[in-house]
Amino acid sequence: QVPIIAGHYPILIRLNGTFGSDIYRWGAMGDSAYEYLLKQWIYEEFSRRKRANTMGYFYSNARSEQYRRRYETAVDAMLQHLYKYNEASKLYYIAEIEGTYLKSKFDELACFIGGNLALASFVNITND
Repeated sequence: QVPIIAGHYPILIRLNGTFGSDIYRWGAMGDSAYEYLLKQWIYEEFSRRKRANTMGYFYSNARSEQYRRRYETAVDAMLQHLYKYNEASKLYYIAEIEGTYLKSKFDELACFIGGNLALASFVNITND
């Protein structure tokens, strides 16, 4: 059985919705899921909502809220479980979890996180 880590999604989810992997990462095979939670929320809030009546788009506040909530929960979980500091290099990085093992590895595809967090801040996703 795959361990469930609140706020994280494994790199493989089966068609029936069950977790098919015990690897949790914001890098390869995981990056798009986290990246698009924010982008879908932005699309819902800043495009679809505004055009819903004039262009016949279906807009759902519940769906938009779901993207926002999942994104915020994922970022909080990443900061709590994966955001680490390397004493030797004096740099922060985003680690990975494989099963119960924390891998001190920063995947190159996790490089989107800085821009992603900046975009979330720019659009004020938390309403702070």
